[in-house]
Amino acid sequence: MKNQRLGFVGLGDDTASACLSMLKIMDGRSEVSWRHSDPDSADVLMISCDHTDETQRWARSDKPRIFIDDINQEKTASAL
Repeated sequence: MKNQRLGFVGLGDDTASACLSMLKIMDGRSEVSWRHSDPDSADVLMISCDHTDETQRWARSDKPRIFIDDINQEKTASAL
């Protein structure tokens, strides 16, 4: 089984916790086991589309990124 590290940027603790819980359910059913990591050490980043200095810095990273839009806000160009 391949281990991957997932880092969260600009997302609330409740969102990160819910995502990690969902991924734990999938453990044993896929070839990848996901673990929580700080953004520097992560293999993949989940990034809020809020326009803060932190999210903008990580949005330019070379790491694979998953952008999360707030359903109550207008879609960003990265979500299209």
